Amino acid sequence: MASYAPKYPRGLERKYRLELKLRADLLYRVTMRILRSFVLKADSEEWRDDAILLAWLKRALDAAKALFNGQFAPDAEEVRQTGSQVERHARHQAERSVAAAKRGQAHRPRLNIPYREGPILDAWVNENVKLIRSIDSRWFDDVEKVITEGAREGRALADISRDLQERYGVSKSRADLIGRDQMAKLNGQVVAKRSQSLGVRRYRWSTSKDERVRTSHEKREGKEYSWSDSPIPGQEIQCRCVAISIFDDEEF
Repeated sequence: MASYAPKYPRGLERKYRLELKLRADLLYRVTMRILRSFVLKADSEEWRDDAILLAWLKRALDAAKALFNGQFAPDAEEVRQTGSQVERHARHQAERSVAAAKRGQAHRPRLNIPYREGPILDAWVNENVKLIRSIDSRWFDDVEKVITEGAREGRALADISRDLQERYGVSKSRADLIGRDQMAKLNGQVVAKRSQSLGVRRYRWSTSKDERVRTSHEKREGKEYSWSDSPIPGQEIQCRCVAISIFDDEEF
């Protein structure tokens, strides 16, 4: 029986990961610029008083937060545009997989059955806006902790700056993780929905067949599952597995 493994949206994933990492870059650059500007406003006498130092730095941090709650707040429409691209890709891939599975059989799939955008994309957009905000909030929590502890310990501003650069690296890594994970989740959910709307009841699990595949998913490679009571490929964190449509004529 012919089959087609839906292609994972690697290009779209790379694009989204880059967008989120650029946001982490923006968080770091804007925060550091504002902190430095507040440092320059204070005189040497003020820096000898920990309370005054913390007050200055708190004002700087509040100014940075205000920017990311206003001018640089996550744009839900931009997130939706990204999600729509993934949705179209996944829908097309699911239809190709169904068509391949039916090729040469007596009955042909009805690929003209409408697909309604809605709940899956809406939920994904809402979740991703929250995740982007969490990148911001965790960064500012880290900054406040580093600054507060550094001031109380009497650390030099150069040391505090190095600590903030390390936290920036953590923030950027988390942004990259979110990008990988969320692409796979939306792709898998749309493939599942579209396949089932076309009458597919079963699928064959297909991994990316590389060193990043988790052991539990290697064991699923090539095995058949039912959509009604089985996990959707791509839903576990950073999973890039896909579902290959399978069915027999009697299913139609």
